[in-house]
Amino acid sequence: GSEMCIRDSDSSYYTAYLTGYDENNVHMVVRGDGKVGIGTSAPAQLLHVKGTSGNVYARIEATATNQAAGLYLIGHSGDESRLFFGDEGGDTQGKVVYSHSAEAMYFATNNTEVMRLDTNGRLGIGTNNPAANLHIDSSADARLILDRNASSNDAKVRFYSAGTLMWGTGLVAVSYTHLRAHETG
Repeated sequence: GSEMCIRDSDSSYYTAYLTGYDENNVHMVVRGDGKVGIGTSAPAQLLHVKGTSGNVYARIEATATNQAAGLYLIGHSGDESRLFFGDEGGDTQGKVVYSHSAEAMYFATNNTEVMRLDTNGRLGIGTNNPAANLHIDSSADARLILDRNASSNDAKVRFYSAGTLMWGTGLVAVSYTHLRAHETG
């Protein structure tokens, strides 16, 4: 059966273990320093969930009609809220970070920022200081690719000012491409 034991593992605090058949089969631990471990008896953070075989998932579920489920990451206004992705080589290779002081969100891969959405809604790819609604900066070729997935669909780029088409480009037929420019005064 299961048991709960509270033990003075050292003289500084008490630890509560929820075990299976014996103390070596710990399912959950609540340490005296406030750290909770599920699947580990040595939690590294306030909540540490560890699986030693198979996939490990956390689930937040709302079952009432028209009710949402959510996850809040609340950080101090002078710092950040972070979501990290890692593997056995490290625990922060990928991340999604919201900077409360800059009111901006950025995305990192391989421990390097690759994309930022700033407080004005400007998206920077390869830059952390976008100067336009979409700003692509690259030391290699900076390309924007529109790829049609069927011959009946056009890949177009159109620029409007106050609802009026100013110029556009696009593949209209398989045999040719065109660029249109409109001037209104």
